[in-house]
Order: sequence, then C-alpha cells, then structure tokens
Amino acid sequence: MVILVFGLTAFVFLIGVLATELILYGFRWYEISNRSNFPETTWRNLLKAEKYKPARVFIKESFWAVIYIFSYIPWLIRSIARKKRAEFEPGELVKGKPLIILIHGIAGKSDHFWLMRRRFSSRSVPNVLTFDYDSDNRSLAENCESLRDFLLRIRAKTGMSEAVLIGHSLGGLIAHEYTRKFGESGEVKAVVALGSPFRGTRLAVMALTSKARSLAPSNPVFADIISSRLNTSFLSVYSRYDQFIIPYTNSDHPGADENREIELCGHTGFFFNKKVFKIIFEWIDGRKENSSGPG
Repeated sequence: MVILVFGLTAFVFLIGVLATELILYGFRWYEISNRSNFPETTWRNLLKAEKYKPARVFIKESFWAVIYIFSYIPWLIRSIARKKRAEFEPGELVKGKPLIILIHGIAGKSDHFWLMRRRFSSRSVPNVLTFDYDSDNRSLAENCESLRDFLLRIRAKTGMSEAVLIGHSLGGLIAHEYTRKFGESGEVKAVVALGSPFRGTRLAVMALTSKARSLAPSNPVFADIISSRLNTSFLSVYSRYDQFIIPYTNSDHPGADENREIELCGHTGFFFNKKVFKIIFEWIDGRKENSSGPG
C-alpha cells in the first residue's frame, strides 16, 4: 500500500512538472510565433526545428525542474526547525581574493546554487557565498539595499569588500542595479547575469504575484536599466529556449561588455548546465588581471 501511494504521488508530481513546462513553453511559442523572424508557425515544425532542439530542451528542462524543486528541501527543513542559514563564516574566507556572491531570482533560494558552488570548489575558487532576500514582497531598490547591508556586514567582520556578483533572473537585475547605484568605488569587479529580464518579460501577464507582474516590459524601470552602463565588467548570458524570459532577446543588455547565448538551456537549467558554469568561470578568469578575479 505504501509503495502504491508513493508511486501515485511520484506520478502526479511528474505530470504536474510536465504540465507546467508545457504551459510555459506553449505560452512562449504563442507569444513569438507571429514574429517575422520566427518561421516555425506550427507545433510540428516547432518540435522538428534545428534537429529537434526545442523538444530536447523541453526534456532537459523538465528534468532540471525536478532537481530544482527537490533543492527546496534544505530550506524546508530549516523553516520547520526555525533555523536560519548562516550567511558566512569569517574564518573560512580567503583574504586577497574577491567574494563571489550568488543571487537567486523570484521564488528561488540560496540552496538552488548547490551545484554551482560545488563546481567553483572543484576549481579551488574560494569565498563563494549566497545572498538570500525577500523576492516576493520587497522592491528591486529595497533588495539592492539588502545586498548592500549584506556586503557591509562582511566588510565589518573581515575587511573584505571586492566582489563578483552573479545573479540568476531577478538576481541579475539586483546585481546590475546594486552596481549602478553603489558600485562607483570600484569594489564590484564583475557582474554576471544569467537569464535576466533587462527589458522585462511578457510572461508577467500570467504572474500570480505583484512582484512578478512588475517584470512586465511596460515597467519604466527597464528603460533606465538598459540605458545605463556599469563601471565594471558585465556579462549577460541568455538562451533562446528560456521559457520565462519572453522574448529571450529581453535578456540582451546594450551596455554589457558581452551578451553570450548558451545552447540547449531553459531558465532553470542556468543553475545546473555545465556550459553555463564554464562561460562564467572562463569569462571571470580571463579578466582577473583587471578585476582581481578568481583563479
């Protein structure tokens, strides 16, 4: 009986994940199918395009979505036990190297960066920290202030201030806006955005929260964001198969040093894709002489 219940629960869970991904990719197809540069106007042509890349991405993204959901478990355990996650341990930080700050997006948690942190560790990159914030109730400006307070706490306890900011989705916007407002001193050595909606996303019309709805392209904040330039190295990584950033070109930032496309990756895949990490590591490492990057 227990096995049957477990099996049915797992089946319903997987069906739910697949249905959600179908809705998201269906909305993506609907929104861009009438554009002149999007020739795949039928479902059959869409799935067969570019050697079935859309179908392959759908399968991969569904798998990563399952891993992403299970990555909530540590946070759930802490919540039940009413324990807070330690922000950082001063004794574990290596002076003379920049801080690597990982910033999640809406509904995300620091635990979702577990694989990226492991990959940094395998490259002997120290000082990799995650920044948790209230992505549901606080504004972009308020979360930038929270990031500033977080970095000031680190400086007060360690004297370390140089940082590389890596943000996923909304986290990329926070990294960008923090650097624009507080980064004039040059302490932010690089900004990397992964699937960040610098021009908003049309998916916002389906959002269930006011915070997510504020990512609509009509929000005037995006005009300020894309018209700005940062005084540090800035990389934006995007994917044409991103089911949350619609159209995917909204992740392109005209002020970035580079806008890099990643193949066969959905929005959740940015956390887990090996190619994404390789781009991040090589891009930062290639600028270490100018930005004191890791390596």
